[in-house]
This record gives sequence, C-alpha cells and structure tokens, in this order.
Amino acid sequence: MEITATIQKKKESRKKVEGQKSLSGKRIGIFGKGGSGKSTCAVLLAKGLSNEGYHVCLLDADSTNLGLEKALGINRTPVSLLEYFGGMVFSGGAVTCPVDDPTRLPGAEISIDSLPTQYYGQDDAITLLIAGKIGDQGPGAGCDGPISKITRDLHVTIGGQPTVTVIDFKAGFEDIARGAITSLD
Repeated sequence: MEITATIQKKKESRKKVEGQKSLSGKRIGIFGKGGSGKSTCAVLLAKGLSNEGYHVCLLDADSTNLGLEKALGINRTPVSLLEYFGGMVFSGGAVTCPVDDPTRLPGAEISIDSLPTQYYGQDDAITLLIAGKIGDQGPGAGCDGPISKITRDLHVTIGGQPTVTVIDFKAGFEDIARGAITSLD
C-alpha cells in the first residue's frame, strides 16, 4: 500500500501545473560510438515513455544506419524529412548545412496531424520520423550537415500536444559540432 502511494505521488509530481507531463515538449538525444547500443537505447526509451502516457516521437538522425522502423514493428520505412523539406542544398534542394547557414529551418515545427502519412510511421503509441539517409550512396557520399539541421530544428506535436522527441544520432559526436545539441533538453 505504501509503495503504491509513493509511486503515485512520484507520477503526480512529474506533472506540470498546466496538467502537462514534465517531459512533454522535451528533446532527448542519444549519442555514442558505433555499436554502443544507441538505437536500442532510443527504442527502449521511447517505449518506456510511451508506457508512461507520453506522446513520443522517435527521430532517426543517423544518416547511414537503417532499420529503426523494424525495431518498432513498423512495416514500412517512412520517406525522409530531408525529402519533405526539399532535399540538400548540395543537390539543388532547400536544406542547408547548419555550419554554413546557422539560420533556423523554415517550417520545422510539424504537427503529425497535418504531415502526409508517407513521412512518418507509427506503432500504437510511437511516431517514427527519419531525418534523412545518405548511406545508400556509399562511404564518403557527401555531407550530412543538412540532416543535422533538420535534427536541430525539428519540433513535433500530435493532436496539438507536444511530444517527447527521442533522437537517435549517428555514431560519433560530429552532430554536436553542428549545433544539434543546442536544441536538446
């Protein structure tokens, strides 16, 4: 009885005054070296937050690793947000590298309710977005800075409510130098 009351008090203390949960609207980044379990950690964290009643967005910001949708049990790979925003500036698109152009990405506040369905995947409670992929172009295929810009600037809502966004970064710490860390909580 006492344990149940303590757990309930902890859950209640996490809620904000407005009735919003304390992690709503937060962005949590998972960084580390290759093979360290970043993707596994991101999926487990997203599932845990979802189990606690949060709207969760899992952002795949790893430009080369594939398969996060399979870890979530989603049957199709969403089209990348890089395509949604018009492609990389290097190939005639609109998305620039944050090192060369530190301005915010226009339109990076997205409501899943108005985003075309090909750009996201969902299981029962987690929404998956893919920032962009260049791995199919082979090693050294190009700068993935524009993917870092999407990652840095993206803010997601579902049903008018802010999500907890869990971001699975690529191996290493290059995205930190590109400013992606400046938008994390």
